Amino acid sequence: MIRYKWYHALLGVIGVIIFYALILNDRSDCETIQNRYTLEKYSGTIIEKFIDKNQHNYHKIIIDENIGLEKSIGIRTLTFDFEISGVYDYLKIGDSITKTNINHNLKIKRNNKDTIWNMKFYCVD
Repeated sequence: MIRYKWYHALLGVIGVIIFYALILNDRSDCETIQNRYTLEKYSGTIIEKFIDKNQHNYHKIIIDENIGLEKSIGIRTLTFDFEISGVYDYLKIGDSITKTNINHNLKIKRNNKDTIWNMKFYCVD
């Protein structure tokens, strides 16, 4: 009977260790997500907006990128998969967007109106 209780206690301790290891790993993933979005830099006009059902229902937009130039330098797909502030719902086809690699602010131009949106992510306290 004592061996049986000892076995359950050992399993409980191992379970607690695994639980806390997963929490610490989740925090690391959170920092990776924030760093990825912080370092992104783009500027362009939204030409398509969709939810990619083949890729975990990620919220995506496609922009005609110009980085402050008059003409296009290419097409780029942006993913808003961990963003929770609602910027994806606010964006419309035809909006011009600009993001620097300094912070999470997204500058949106629509009908001669400028909006600066501070993007937030699911893992930020």
